[in-house]
Amino acid sequence: MEGHHKDKSTRKESWITASRFSTSKGAAPVPGARVHGEYAGKTDTQHADALGQLPPIAHPPKGVSPTNIKVIKPDGSWQTLVELAHGSKARTGVHSA
Repeated sequence: MEGHHKDKSTRKESWITASRFSTSKGAAPVPGARVHGEYAGKTDTQHADALGQLPPIAHPPKGVSPTNIKVIKPDGSWQTLVELAHGSKARTGVHSA
């Protein structure tokens, strides 16, 4: 089935850049680890799955402020792990807790 009502002209697809991250403590995954994404004055919290993997995080569109990915430190404060800006390359990373 192509597009809406099988009409190819109504299909709107576009490629976006996204990054994936995992959390671990040494070689062991950290399930349920919290990560904050801050962009355009909004905060979104994601939790790692049973394997310590987070869902893909899309890079912001042109003209929108960069997305700051923050992780919680042992003292309870938040630390910026990475900043994702428009036009930056996709990343795959592991954060060791």
